Amino acid sequence: MGFVLMELASESPDLTGYAVLATLAGVVVTSVFSVIAVFVGSSLQRSHTQARDREERFSSLLSSSHALVLGLGRVAHAPNRLKRTEFETLFGLHGDSFNRDLASIRLRDSEELVDAVKQFDSALIALTRIAMSRKWATEEWRIARSATLDPHLDRVISEFRSTR
Repeated sequence: MGFVLMELASESPDLTGYAVLATLAGVVVTSVFSVIAVFVGSSLQRSHTQARDREERFSSLLSSSHALVLGLGRVAHAPNRLKRTEFETLFGLHGDSFNRDLASIRLRDSEELVDAVKQFDSALIALTRIAMSRKWATEEWRIARSATLDPHLDRVISEFRSTR
């Protein structure tokens, strides 16, 4: 538009001022739209990055808790004299990553999810006590594990999905 007016202005000197104003207006409008596009793009990117980071934190928590629960199964099936050794090995391998995942979620996620994760952590502590209490048969352990963890794990997953 500005170029057409500039060409017309060269034929008619009275239009020169209008051509300059139209060109400036075009530049201003283009600049404003560019700034808006950059702002919207960066906001969408930040939102996408935050969602991806949140999913990674949650996935890491599930992975480390799965490793702990599998290890607690080994503790539960171990003879009483070996339970302490199994337990120390388990937490030496997976305890730090689980605690790091818990801390990360507590710092960055919604109160509802944090509360659900805290209750899940309490259920894992209760399951640890159950595993240490005696030598469990496989089927008995599955029942005890499911009764202790499943409701809390379901709530954690539900809270994660509802706060996306």
